[in-house]
Amino acid sequence: KPFSENWFGDVSFTMSHATEVNPGSSSQAYSGYKYVVRKNVNDDLAGTADRNVPKSLKASLTWQHAFIGDYKTTISAFYNGHSGLPYSWTFGSDVNGDSITTDDLVYIPLKNDPLVSYGTATQAQIDAFNAYIDSNSYLSKHRGQIASRNASNAPWVNQLDLGLQQELPGFFGKDKFVVRMDIYNFLNLLNKKWGDVENAGFFGTRNLVSSATTANGQYVYNLSKPPQDYTLYDSYTNPSRVVSRWQILFTLRYKF
Repeated sequence: KPFSENWFGDVSFTMSHATEVNPGSSSQAYSGYKYVVRKNVNDDLAGTADRNVPKSLKASLTWQHAFIGDYKTTISAFYNGHSGLPYSWTFGSDVNGDSITTDDLVYIPLKNDPLVSYGTATQAQIDAFNAYIDSNSYLSKHRGQIASRNASNAPWVNQLDLGLQQELPGFFGKDKFVVRMDIYNFLNLLNKKWGDVENAGFFGTRNLVSSATTANGQYVYNLSKPPQDYTLYDSYTNPSRVVSRWQILFTLRYKF
């Protein structure tokens, strides 16, 4: 939208919700089944989609001015902010007895929960575990329940792209050279922690408890490892994923 002869911009905000029964994220029937989390192994129910983005905010701003003749200088910025991808809190082991270690939604215990024991865990480990649950908005509100599918979201993503463009005289008449520099994910250029995209991995599961068993009507939680952290969507294991890195693109065009 033009605001004046030299200024242009727009803002948009989108809210969405998508559901799915199976995301189809694997090439074989067995793996397509085992990477869908369930409360009941025999259920095949719709839930929040793995790639659902509940909120998205976009904004752009452009300024241009011709300092000499009609050769324009243009500076532009584009902001893209959106919710992180959804994920499910799970056990890191087979607790429901279906011989699959990737699909068991975790039980979020109450403090001093009679349904949960902590085996050989020290009191310090138990206190740290409870403190972690208290610090998480979803977990703290759902103590005493089995976690729901894709009910949590990775952190909000903030990314900013900048562009600088200059028109220059061409070889003939009204011909022009156009020199442009684009900086993608400019915030990451300023600080390596900014502009990152964090998520819970390709299949969208995050272990609250690394492993657990059942005995005498109780869950037995192994607290030897802390809850699973987010992963950075851009790592040495897949260098083609450059969404979390800053990049600079130089282009030269000739208009005639």
